[in-house]
Amino acid sequence: MSPSDLRADLTTERARVHPFPPAARGPLVLLPALLCDDDLYSLQIIMLADLAEPIVLTAAETDLPKSAQRVLKRAPARFALAGNFAGGNLALEVLAAAPSRVDWPVAQWRQPLASVPKASQRN
Repeated sequence: MSPSDLRADLTTERARVHPFPPAARGPLVLLPALLCDDDLYSLQIIMLADLAEPIVLTAAETDLPKSAQRVLKRAPARFALAGNFAGGNLALEVLAAAPSRVDWPVAQWRQPLASVPKASQRN
């Protein structure tokens, strides 16, 4: 299945699950992991469309403070903020640099199996 076919299927499913009109939405800045782009959040963009206005921003600078400044230059005046892996670390840096611009708490996703012991440790 191609990405466009998948998006069409997800859009249809979202309309079935959430048949109500969109509510007032604020911007949600999503910061992906290293070497990722907006494709990482394609499902979230579709499923959150009634709750937020997702904006995926990437910032490849030499350090986190510079990356945070780049995000802040491109982000709306006020926004919700979420990131995963390195994007989660960047989200915390953005929050530290401009807490008054972040409306909603930062969400930082971790590797889902990070706490599962390796097979060699289970025996």
